Amino acid sequence: MSSVDDFAMEHFPELRVLPDFMRIPLGHLIDLLRSSDLKVNNEQEVFETVIFWVEENIEERRSCLPDLLALVRLPQLPTAYFLNKVKKHPLIVECVRCRDLVADAMSEMMRAQIGPGINSMESASFSPIFPAIGTGGLYSNSTTNFQGVITDMSATKHMYAPVPSFGVWTNCRPRKSAAGVIFCVGGRGTSGDPFRSVEAYDWRRDRWFSISDMNIRRRHVGVVSAQGKLYAIGGHDGTNHLSSAECFDPATNMWHTVASMDTRRRGIAVGALEGAIYAVGGLDDTACFQ
Repeated sequence: MSSVDDFAMEHFPELRVLPDFMRIPLGHLIDLLRSSDLKVNNEQEVFETVIFWVEENIEERRSCLPDLLALVRLPQLPTAYFLNKVKKHPLIVECVRCRDLVADAMSEMMRAQIGPGINSMESASFSPIFPAIGTGGLYSNSTTNFQGVITDMSATKHMYAPVPSFGVWTNCRPRKSAAGVIFCVGGRGTSGDPFRSVEAYDWRRDRWFSISDMNIRRRHVGVVSAQGKLYAIGGHDGTNHLSSAECFDPATNMWHTVASMDTRRRGIAVGALEGAIYAVGGLDDTACFQ
């Protein structure tokens, strides 16, 4: 996408109410709504934009509604809004494909109310990820000095995928506006020994749960989310500084090794941008890196 598109995604809440925005071509609107970089205050804004755009030229655009409605994360809408504004909207009531999308969303929302379990579904419960990088640990007898890194995932195909290890179903393409899980990765306890363990906090259900341990113990590790996966980079294993990196795939609940950095270091800042991961700064026993 162009810099104009980047601006539109970043300022979508303000731009969507402008008259000129209602004249945007269908393909361009689809590209914006499909992107995980679309910044919104809530999913109601996305639904309202779709409806307003169709109503701007209803005779020509009525047939576009099903394709656009499929890009709205309907299960993320508040239940009352969904039932009163979406399900009962005249344009949706008269469209069979739209009614099917609404029915599917209702089923997912109902299953989510059942509670934890592999048969329940929870929209966007996995990401965007908030990795919490621990210099300490997760237990009452350990230090609790944590750093936070917030990143965003790139867009993928519009679909739901099972995450057996989490006991939920997750939207593979969440918005910037709603994070689902905070990860605490590695760190160390009062003994000073680094952890391999990883725990995650699901704020929607107010519960912590464990995922697979990393392959290597790491403290002062850099953590970033990219392309729907979690990356742990560098750090210290209690004996040596590390240049190695590993990747967690939530679909398999497994970590696997990826290419190492050229420099061994801990305490690095990491970020994902346009398909690449950047490791910045950090230190070892002799130098702080720039």
